[in-house]
Amino acid sequence: MRKIILDLAGVVVDMNWDLDNIKKSLNQEISVDTLNKLYQGQQYENFMIGQADEESVIKYFLETNQLNFTIKQIQNLVRNKPQFVFGMRDLLEKIYEKYHLCCVSNEGREWINYKFEKLYLKKYFKELYFSCDFHCLKPSEEFFEKLTKRINLTENEVVLIDDNLNICRHAILEGIPSICFINAYQLEQELIKLDYDI
Repeated sequence: MRKIILDLAGVVVDMNWDLDNIKKSLNQEISVDTLNKLYQGQQYENFMIGQADEESVIKYFLETNQLNFTIKQIQNLVRNKPQFVFGMRDLLEKIYEKYHLCCVSNEGREWINYKFEKLYLKKYFKELYFSCDFHCLKPSEEFFEKLTKRINLTENEVVLIDDNLNICRHAILEGIPSICFINAYQLEQELIKLDYDI
């Protein structure tokens, strides 16, 4: 069986903040640099490995940055954020019935759920491999050990797609062929070179 493993954030889902959405959701200005601090610190890392929940991450973010927003406001902002990376919905439509698509991500449970619900991603993916379930992060050796056991490299032909070159390099060292994602067109061309029918 030919499996294609796609990273969620940065490959399938666009991670850029929508400035209009920010202003509408929060009713005031906040910089993108400040918002990106939501993805920093030990509490966020704990969230990604399933040892903290969304509320505690947002509370930590608000307190450490001395922000005067409610947890609910930030939750709504995060929930409204997901959108497809340009061209990826079309590419998924071309390949999801032909190949066994898997999704991989360093992400906390609630934020994975928001993305899957808003973009109806369950339609595309047959297997899910998330850091919050593995309790470790890509590109750790532990993560790739767990991943290779699940995907069964001996019986399946696999390619991993990630937008992080370091993760792709680690995957290759673990015996998983990889493509470093730049955009949907480039990915389609790389898959064609590997004899995938697009």
